[in-house]
Amino acid sequence: MLSNTAQGCRQMYIICNTPAGYARSNMVFNANPPPTLIGKNVKALISCFQGSWRTLQRGFYIYVNNVRCFATK
Repeated sequence: MLSNTAQGCRQMYIICNTPAGYARSNMVFNANPPPTLIGKNVKALISCFQGSWRTLQRGFYIYVNNVRCFATK
């Protein structure tokens, strides 16, 4: 867990590590493809906001209920 934001909200990184033998990981938020993040060992910073977790991706907030990681060759 990281230190709180200036507004007093908790924050942490969520990480999809790419297993040996695979080229990249795909991070999918809320079971809603396409993958939000793609790459080798991808991570996203999430922070709480009004009782929910959210992340900022491409200039927009995504409220995060669950995260799935998929590895591809």
